[in-house]
Amino acid sequence: MELDMSPFCAFGGQDWRAVGSDGNPSSCDLKSSKMMYDLCAVIEHHGGAIGGHYSTFRKVSSGPDRRDIDAHWVHASDVLVEETTPDKVLACEAYLLFYERREL
Repeated sequence: MELDMSPFCAFGGQDWRAVGSDGNPSSCDLKSSKMMYDLCAVIEHHGGAIGGHYSTFRKVSSGPDRRDIDAHWVHASDVLVEETTPDKVLACEAYLLFYERREL
């Protein structure tokens, strides 16, 4: 559940992937020039346009990195919070998606 935003980004009017971190085009490392994001939460709306209910899927971890091996998904709806599977997250009718930028 990752997203590479580099094809959609620009830096100073030029392709950002052709510019190094110091702003110098010659110092660019094309192998590390991806802008990778990981899905970390999904808001789902249940109901219609007049009324309904929102619930949240959130990836949680005991450590600071949600990509850790122990990271897992939970589903929260009002007072109920329960573990869920990535397949259920992918199958939900998403209203909003939240991504975190991956440190490369």
